[in-house]
Amino acid sequence: MKKKKEIVGKKELVLLAVGLAESYLSPTQLQKAVFLLQYRLDPNIIKDGFYFSPQGYGPSSNEIYEVASSLAETKLLYLITVASESYSSYLVSPTGVLATEKLLKSIGKKNKKYAKSLIAWVESQEFRQLVSAILYEYPEYAVNTIFRSALHDKSSK
Repeated sequence: MKKKKEIVGKKELVLLAVGLAESYLSPTQLQKAVFLLQYRLDPNIIKDGFYFSPQGYGPSSNEIYEVASSLAETKLLYLITVASESYSSYLVSPTGVLATEKLLKSIGKKNKKYAKSLIAWVESQEFRQLVSAILYEYPEYAVNTIFRSALHDKSSK
């Protein structure tokens, strides 16, 4: 009998993004990681996803930050301020690592492998490369972008 895959909601998407990161995620990395997880994992396991609107840096949902703050309140994530930055970044806590591992076991091997590779890719990109690659692949989120060249630049992908 095939094991039923867990249904993933907003909290789980944010936890997966931060929990799979090798280090902390910046706000932009968190936004883009959650966006990619929501739109690229098996749609049958996603429920109650985020609404993304086209903003200056592509798809964005302020609700992601609210969910991340909620996860920090429950000690699954840390909100940290890097000395050289003016914004908070997101780091998984030891409790969050355990919750992420449990979640990964429940979403199936294919989704687990893909989620890990997505987050690794997000972390490997410089800010401009990350935003440009997503705008190139999802041009419907580029209507308000300040990265107009991303729509024509295949090399940024």
